[in-house]
Amino acid sequence: MQRATTERRATGRFDLVVVLRCENDKLFPRLEARGYSSKKIEENVDAEIMCVVAEEARESYREDIIWELQSNTLEDMERNVARIATQLGQWGGVTPKL
Repeated sequence: MQRATTERRATGRFDLVVVLRCENDKLFPRLEARGYSSKKIEENVDAEIMCVVAEEARESYREDIIWELQSNTLEDMERNVARIATQLGQWGGVTPKL
């Protein structure tokens, strides 16, 4: 689920909530390269500055199931995928080959 904000859901329905964080000097060009409009880029950058998604996650879900992960570099993204895949494997889920 890729969203600038979280949707309120029953907290018991999720075992893990992942909030991906990105520094604004990385976020702006990333969104620009994806072809986002100036307005959409501004909304996303403002949301990151104000920690909107992280705050809404804390308001909606138990603190112990929320992971805030940095996603600034390709290495960060690879590390995040590996961490999530490891957790899924521990829960008996399907672990993708990395």
